[in-house]
Amino acid sequence: AVHAELAGRQRTRLSADLAWTAPARDSMSSMTIRNDPMSWARRGIYAYLFAVPWTIVFFSCSAHDYARITEVVLGALCGLALLAGRKRCVATGRWPARMGALLFATLLLSVACSARPDWAWRELALFADLLLIAAVIGLGQRDGARQLLRVAALAFCFYGVLEVLLINTGMLQGLPAPHMDFALGYDNPRFFNHVATVAMPLCLTAALTDEARWCRSLAWVGLVFGISLTLYTGGRAVLLADTVAMLLVLVLKPSAATPWSWAALKAALSGTAVFLLQFWVLPKALGLPSWSDWADRIGDEGSVTSRWVLWRLALEGWQLSPWLGMGPMHFAHHPNVDAAHPHNIFVQMLSEWGLIAFVIACSALVVGWIAIVRRLRHPGVCSHADQLRGLGLWATLTAALVDGCFSGNFVMPVSQVWIAVAAGALWCWWRNTRHEVPLRGSQIQLSLESCLRAGTALAILLACVAAHDFASLDRVLDNASRLSISSRANPRFWSEGWF
Repeated sequence: AVHAELAGRQRTRLSADLAWTAPARDSMSSMTIRNDPMSWARRGIYAYLFAVPWTIVFFSCSAHDYARITEVVLGALCGLALLAGRKRCVATGRWPARMGALLFATLLLSVACSARPDWAWRELALFADLLLIAAVIGLGQRDGARQLLRVAALAFCFYGVLEVLLINTGMLQGLPAPHMDFALGYDNPRFFNHVATVAMPLCLTAALTDEARWCRSLAWVGLVFGISLTLYTGGRAVLLADTVAMLLVLVLKPSAATPWSWAALKAALSGTAVFLLQFWVLPKALGLPSWSDWADRIGDEGSVTSRWVLWRLALEGWQLSPWLGMGPMHFAHHPNVDAAHPHNIFVQMLSEWGLIAFVIACSALVVGWIAIVRRLRHPGVCSHADQLRGLGLWATLTAALVDGCFSGNFVMPVSQVWIAVAAGALWCWWRNTRHEVPLRGSQIQLSLESCLRAGTALAILLACVAAHDFASLDRVLDNASRLSISSRANPRFWSEGWF
């Protein structure tokens, strides 16, 4: 009994250290939430997920540039909110702290040794933005994961309905459904595919776990339209990544096989039916050309061979500086005719950041992945819905990693934010399902004030530099087009893509 009481007290202290000023559910809770900077930052993140990128219709710039400037401003605001609502935090284990210090030293060396340190600093600051965004979501209240799933369902459902309405409005006016230019707010439909890889597992999880009927309905509509639009754009990497993630869920948690399998099967069949009706039956009924055969997309070997070329170029650049890499964001320092990034986040990390940073980052990823798998297998005292939420968030990030082996989802701004908030929601789920008491000898108290100040300073600096660029973006893009050997717009930071 004494041991249980001491363990309970220790858990209480840990949860108090790990939590960030969670408002109490009393008469003062509404005032606390209203004045909590973290709450306002989360609202800003939710607004980004819902409104970006389709609100580009109100502006004259490129959709990619609009998404980028709003991303860096959001990251700076999240950093300020974290500093305003900061408390002491606990980090367990000495090895992660040492690994983090070594990684940070490697990043500084990679920036210092770059041919263009200004672009390298931008890449580093962009990672700080994403970590700050993830931290705002991850350090939220107990229902933070459920809130994010609801926002994802609402945002993706709204976008899917908007796209279908626009396509059908054009068809009624005698216009065939556009293919490469169909995705409102995206310069390329592939960028929509990057978001769909993350959004569809989130919608599936919301449809399975949410208590509110309206949320489940929105999630189903978003998921069905998302599958339909993914089939229309020929998103092979999206379908592969989400399928692999769903299969891993069934292997990891056989008890969830029945609800997960039925839900995924119903969504796939419904999405395929909507795709055939929308892009085959309806155009023929209106006398318009229907979409080309999917076999054309499957047999398209050009995109596959181009990726081999990009990976070879990246590895050749890495061989010139194997330990520290060619420099962050430096793959397109010498322009090529194919793309401005390698279309593989792992090859890109190796070539641009070097072997040391690559090994440390992959080690941290593997350690975290194994820890989450163990927690999912033995979740402790939590509801069945919470278990499914954890599975869904884990599957979402797994799908993003699989997609990252073939695409630029870790490079484009909108998908970067979606991946960051999914990672933050998984962290929030992890914190709120902790049930074991860490060993006393492995605890080290770390004040994150210096880390938050450094990350926030980087985020604010990037926001100021990006705002200065954005104010004169036409001149920046014109200068890049004169220097480029290709007229293709391949976004990396700004929409010119070439440095």
